[in-house]
Amino acid sequence: MSVCSLIALLAQMKVNSDALPGRLARTLDSVYLVSGDDPLLVGETSDLIRKRAYKDGFTGRNLHVVERGFDWNQLMTSSNNLSLFDDRCMTEIRLPTGKPGKRGAQALVEFADNISSDDCLLVIVPKFQRGSASTAWVKKLEAVGVVVQVWPINAQQLPGWIAARVKQAGLKASRDAIAMLADRSQGNLLAAQQEITKLSLYFPDGNVGTEDVARSVADSARFDVFQLVDAALVGDVDRSLRMLSGLQSEGVEPVLILWALTREIRTLFSVHHAIGTGVPLDAALTRARVWSTRKALVNRAVRRFKSTAAVGGLLELAAVTDAIIKGRRTGDRWSALRALVVGLSQGQVVVTAA
Repeated sequence: MSVCSLIALLAQMKVNSDALPGRLARTLDSVYLVSGDDPLLVGETSDLIRKRAYKDGFTGRNLHVVERGFDWNQLMTSSNNLSLFDDRCMTEIRLPTGKPGKRGAQALVEFADNISSDDCLLVIVPKFQRGSASTAWVKKLEAVGVVVQVWPINAQQLPGWIAARVKQAGLKASRDAIAMLADRSQGNLLAAQQEITKLSLYFPDGNVGTEDVARSVADSARFDVFQLVDAALVGDVDRSLRMLSGLQSEGVEPVLILWALTREIRTLFSVHHAIGTGVPLDAALTRARVWSTRKALVNRAVRRFKSTAAVGGLLELAAVTDAIIKGRRTGDRWSALRALVVGLSQGQVVVTAA
């Protein structure tokens, strides 16, 4: 194999986000395609690329968020305009759906075909769905740059991830304290990172135990998002709605509340469906990655729903709520969230979100 062929082969690659820092330390590629679903990890991965690009002279940033009706001609036009002034600017494209469409795919391929040393392209998409990683536009970006796959942190990895972040923050935490943080965050890495940051401010001496974590949690917002979810799982409608009103008055983003509620509803759907196929309850809970400390709580909610279809109806309501929050459908977002909370608490969709 010739040197040129070897270089071309090395340029065509997928890397895990853990390997990205080492590659960035050696070189800045012309194209990056970052794929993943966790907002914290994807955000941090993208920040690493942006910082290296800035270090290499890409002081500007040309951001495109692709929504319905997006004009893909903007991509080449903005790039050509920048080149007239010899300005090095990173072009960043966010694809919330992960699907650019026929015109978008063509524009991305065209951009990659004409990439120069003064261009740096960053495309951010959700986790690849089946077959999407082998589409022509993805293969093209991979051929001229790097595809960075950001894998989620699972329940088994979470305590280790938290321990590493705690150490990085200059803290020393007991194993029980880390377990408490893991149980509280329940897979929400952004929430876990926020708690760690808060602990580093509260306890500058660096030593953190379970009582410290409990105290920090108690000092959180009065009506905590996770407490809201737990109240709904228990079936306490009145308390759940009071908590939701408290979150609204404190300015908590509706999308965070929806994320927490939808996560639990999906778990209930998975458990209910498994039981319906003959899987024992405990096995169904384990398969759905329900923490042992929460099995009784989730089981109580599962029993409230008479059928898997009833849980499915709540998932549909969650999708409607998501559309309202994102402005794709008319309606009041807090009314939609109230309908979702009541439905989860009572085990059925009793009102609409429209």
